[in-house]
Amino acid sequence: MGDPEARYASGTDPESGMRAGAPSQRITETHMIASLSCCGLIGLGAFAGLVVLLNCIHRLGPEDQVLVEGPSGPYVLEGPSTVVIAPERKKTFRQATQLGAMEYAVVKNVFTGELRHYFGPGLFFLGAYDVILRITPVISLQRDEYLRLVGMTGFERVEIGPQIVVPQPLESFDAGVEKAPVVGEEIAVLTQNRTTGILRLVTQPGYFFPRPYEEILEMRQATLIGPKQYAVMRSHRDAALRTVDGPTLFQVGAYEELVAIHEKMILRKDEYVRLRDKTDGSERVVRGPTSFIPKPSEQTLEGKQRATFLNADTAALVLNRETGQQHLITEHGVFMPSPYEQVLERRHLIRVLQHEALVVRDAHGQVSILGGGTGEPSPFFLQPYWTILEMTWSDFADIASLAPGEQQTSSKKIVSKIDTRAQKLFFRYGVFTSDNVKLILEGTVFWQVKNIAKMMTMYRKGTKQW
Repeated sequence: MGDPEARYASGTDPESGMRAGAPSQRITETHMIASLSCCGLIGLGAFAGLVVLLNCIHRLGPEDQVLVEGPSGPYVLEGPSTVVIAPERKKTFRQATQLGAMEYAVVKNVFTGELRHYFGPGLFFLGAYDVILRITPVISLQRDEYLRLVGMTGFERVEIGPQIVVPQPLESFDAGVEKAPVVGEEIAVLTQNRTTGILRLVTQPGYFFPRPYEEILEMRQATLIGPKQYAVMRSHRDAALRTVDGPTLFQVGAYEELVAIHEKMILRKDEYVRLRDKTDGSERVVRGPTSFIPKPSEQTLEGKQRATFLNADTAALVLNRETGQQHLITEHGVFMPSPYEQVLERRHLIRVLQHEALVVRDAHGQVSILGGGTGEPSPFFLQPYWTILEMTWSDFADIASLAPGEQQTSSKKIVSKIDTRAQKLFFRYGVFTSDNVKLILEGTVFWQVKNIAKMMTMYRKGTKQW
């Protein structure tokens, strides 16, 4: 059998016939299995971790966005990028919103309640608390259009075309897109500022676009007046009147009204008109030939008057209302009174013949006898404040016109000129005698005025009768 030490060394027990190194071999296998198991577990864990890690990695494209519920609140991650998100966090993937060139989006932050607008064209991402309320077409304004926008605070702005308008958040435009009126020679626009109440009349030709807080009240048509017309205007601020001379095409002012349209006064060469101002009572006289417009405060009560033509046989008695004095105008020609003068009457030349006499009374009550053989008769005009004394005389009917037996009757006549020639008077008078017999007496009475002054002393002024 060999050397026992050698067999031991070779690992075999000589007594049992077994190898001497068997227990050490079993221990090594156990270790290997344990090691392999551990490595498998570690590999499995690493694989699971790798799977989890790969599941936390997300690649976001240009139009991608992820909403992540974080411990402090939601937040968003936007592409293009590669992001790592913990698997336990809730996440929502969503696409960016595409807006066209003629669109805008109304976005609301549900956390703060704030509204925002996003304009196209392009992509936009929502915030963590954003929601899209609506996508609305933008407002396109043409050349003759405008849009009035009013904010929540009452601030107002006006956008004028041509342009694309996107309202600001919280702005409203209840009136929508409005057409601008066209202002021309015959059309104007009356506006009112709602903050101050001031009116404005726009007459500049072209499209009219109101200012912020300005409201269009009405479109005013121009007024046309002819060459023989004029217009009277009244101001609503101070009630002052003014006139507009024709021919013209004019607009009534913002604070004015058209009172009336009148014809101009046209005066011929022999005409005049007296005008009195109602504000201060002053007068002026306009003489023809002319065409004129009275002041708004002037009026005429007499209308157009004809001039007084004076010649050798006529004169004009004129009253000056400033002084109250009368004077006689004897100059030949056309006479037109001055302001505050009034023509009382035209007086004719009085001619007294050699056998006639006139009794006149002057301003002081003195009586004068003109004519009656007192001198060479000369024509004269009755002076101011002079009057011709008229007398009432009895006048008997001519008996030639009476029937036989008819008695003569008498009447009254007014005598201003006294005839100093010898005159005769036929009379027929019936009387009764003492024995009651009717007797008709006929005859002729010759009489003549010899002393006019003495006759006037016998005249009864109260009754103007003899």
